[in-house]
Amino acid sequence: MICVSAQKELEVDAKLKSVMAEWQGVMLVFAKFKARGELLLKGMETRETISLLEDSIMVLSSLSTNRYNTPFKKEIIIWLKKLTKASETLEIWLQVQNLWLYLEAVFVSGDIARTLAQEAKRFMVNINNKCSI
Repeated sequence: MICVSAQKELEVDAKLKSVMAEWQGVMLVFAKFKARGELLLKGMETRETISLLEDSIMVLSSLSTNRYNTPFKKEIIIWLKKLTKASETLEIWLQVQNLWLYLEAVFVSGDIARTLAQEAKRFMVNINNKCSI
């Protein structure tokens, strides 16, 4: 019985260490946007990161309910919270990025920018104040 428990704990530890190792070198990749610098998350690389996040969260969720996780429970929960927060942040970031790209296209050129001149000017002032790198 002790050998079985020790073996199961070793498996939990190995899976946890595997998830932790996967995240050691992960970085977000940005693309340049016009002359403003690297502002946009790159699509394909970000999708890969989101996929890795989902996989890791699923593994950690499984480990958090494993009956042999007692020695690692605290670390599992910490990593689960970190990766869940990262996933939520990326989701919001992409939503804001998409809205910003849409608004930028509307207010920088075209009929709408001429019709809503004051709003277009205010948008450009905000871009220049907040997005300069």
